[in-house]
This record gives sequence, structure tokens and C-alpha cells, in this order.
Amino acid sequence: MKRILSVFLSALMLAACADKGESSEKGYVDLDSKKEEQRALINDAADFGFKHSGSPEYDEKDYDIMRLGMTSVGSRVYWLNSGSRGNFMLDTQNDSIYHLCNKEGCAHAENSPGCIDRINMCCPVASSEGIFFVNNDTVKLFDGTEQRDIYQNRYSTDALKKMFPDNPSVLAGMICHGGKMYLLGPTYYLTFDPESDKAGKPVELTDANTYSYCMNDEYLFFSNENLELFSCRLSDNKITKLCDKVSGICTSGNELYYLKWENNTPYLMHADSSGENAVQLIENCYAGYILTDKAVYYQHFRENGAKLYVYDLASGRTTAVDLSCTVRNDDPDTAEDENIVYPQEQCRPRIIWNRESDKVYVIDDQLFTEKDSFGQWKPAEAVVMFIFKNGSAEFEIKTDGV
Repeated sequence: MKRILSVFLSALMLAACADKGESSEKGYVDLDSKKEEQRALINDAADFGFKHSGSPEYDEKDYDIMRLGMTSVGSRVYWLNSGSRGNFMLDTQNDSIYHLCNKEGCAHAENSPGCIDRINMCCPVASSEGIFFVNNDTVKLFDGTEQRDIYQNRYSTDALKKMFPDNPSVLAGMICHGGKMYLLGPTYYLTFDPESDKAGKPVELTDANTYSYCMNDEYLFFSNENLELFSCRLSDNKITKLCDKVSGICTSGNELYYLKWENNTPYLMHADSSGENAVQLIENCYAGYILTDKAVYYQHFRENGAKLYVYDLASGRTTAVDLSCTVRNDDPDTAEDENIVYPQEQCRPRIIWNRESDKVYVIDDQLFTEKDSFGQWKPAEAVVMFIFKNGSAEFEIKTDGV
């Protein structure tokens, strides 16, 4: 909210200067008018870029980022369902985090009525029009001010009626590729046109629930609850089983990457555009890894600390990066700054790549400062960000109040 506050103060000062000039002629100040002007400036600063001319722009994720609740459009990353903190926007131009909710006077707490930070936005796809997301059997669009229903799914099967008796038409996810949107049910997919709000004929994929999915130009890849990996060729919907013991699938360009488990150890695998001819890249790669066009940023599966690894895709070399540090909570709403020692217990930060700014962010918002009188840790009103240039192992640190 720092940027919004600065806009507000600037508007206030400009209004004061204008009023001095007007008072000699009119003898009064129209405060209601000035408040409306200031409110308009604040709203313009907080519209999150959900405006467009011409064809809409959609986030076509190169990797299975849905499991992290992240989606991007331009230089802005929408960081959704972030534990107890809710929904936020990361502006990669100024490396700052803002509340998604711009409701005037909102405390953004769990019990705040109508707070957009608390909307459960599953499998989000950002666009220049807003954020598309799934809620049970419905596709919704948040346009920066309100959410509205776009499409309600009615398709289900006898098997799904047994699996989900309360809501057999529930949707499991959403993805966009090649200018098309795809809705995924637990065992099927269907195409969806957000311009006409119409969906195509469902295509059955598997008898088991789909857990992870991604796409390239020719295939939809998915793994199910049995950890089986499949490809579905989009030209004819031919389904091929590729291998077992798989999770965390994603694409980079047209090539497929996934975690394959051997003796309780996850290996990052690299396959061609059809999902075949797989080779082993990284041992003990944690599920939260992120692929860029230059590197893999990941944590070690068996380590729980502040060590990050950068695997260079061109050379095959791995660099270990130590993120341990002491940072200051510079939240402007607190009376005093507090020092935060990092890493803390159960350190599993989120890793994000924004293509437009070409930065990689390692972000942890589960931070604590000290124990209260009952011995419980008090959460810090801040996040810590480690900011890398794409492909590099060098970083800068920033904390930001939210």
C-alpha cells in the first residue's frame, strides 16, 4: 500500500495548493469534491493493470505454477491463497507487494467483510481483463473491483457422482495455452472460450483424479492420484501412458520436466516435446522448483533450511546459494523495526520467475518475530524477498510490509 499512500498524499497536497488559489474567489473549499478526486487517484493506482485495448492478453504458464497459486500478466505477479495472509500482487518493477483488496478502510483480516484478499482463487489465470479462477464448478473473473461468474460446468459422469456426491461437476483446474483456455475436471478436460463464455465437448483422460498438468503446443500432460504420467495429443486426443511414480510436471518451451520417485528420492527428469526420451537431471529436487529459460531454481528435498540451488541448463553446473541472514522488518505500520533471523523453522519459500522483468524471486511470508506470553510465535507483518537476475546465483535482499 506504500505506492497508494504516496499517491494519496500527493493528491492531498495538490488539492491544498489548489484550494488556496480558489478561496480568494469562492471563499470555500468543496471537500467532498476533493475527496472524490483523491479516491479516484487511489483507485487508479490500485487497478492492478486490468485494462486492455484490442485482443485480451492471458497468462500462458510455461510451468505448472497452479500448484503454487501464482499467475502473471506483464510485470505483475498475483500471489494467491498465501496461507493466512490471503491474496497479494507482486510488482516486479519496484519489487514491492500490495494487497489485492483495494477496499477503502479494509483491515484485510480473516473476518473483514467482503475482503478480496480472502477470496479462494483456485488455479488462477491472470489476464489483461482480470484474474480468471475456479470455484467448485464455476469459472469466475475478478476484474480488480468485483468477482463475477463466467461459466458454470454441468458435466459429470456416474463415476464422478460417486466420487463427489455433493458436487459431481466440480472443476479441478484451468490452464491457458496458444490463446485457448482449457478447463480440467477430475478425469477430463474441455476447451473454454472466455470471449463467448462457451465450453467445448469434454474429453475423458483417466479413471483416477488428475493432480498435476501442463501443456505445450502439441500435448496436454497430466499425472493422476496413482502418480501415473500421461500425454494427450491435442490433434486427436490420443492418450499415451509415459511412466509411473511421477509428480510436479511442467513444461519449459515445448519440453517436459517432471519429478520421478525412485526409492523415496525425487529426480528431476527432462523429456522431449512428446514426453519421451527422458533423462535424469537433478537428484533430490524439491517439488517447489521453478524452471526459467536459463536455469532451474530449487531446494534440496532432504534439506529444510536456507540453501537454494541454481542448476544452469546450458552447462549442467549447480551452484549452492546460502540465504541465511538477519533482516529488518521495515513495515511502516509498526512503531519500531524488528530484526528477523532467517531461516526459520520449516523454511520452504516460494520461488517465482517473472518473464517480463526477467527476475527470480524467492519469497517467504511465513515469518515470526518473537513468542508471546503464551509461548506462541507471533507472525511478522512482513515478507523476505531474495531477488535474482534470471540465470544468476547472485541476489539482493528486501523485506516488505504487507
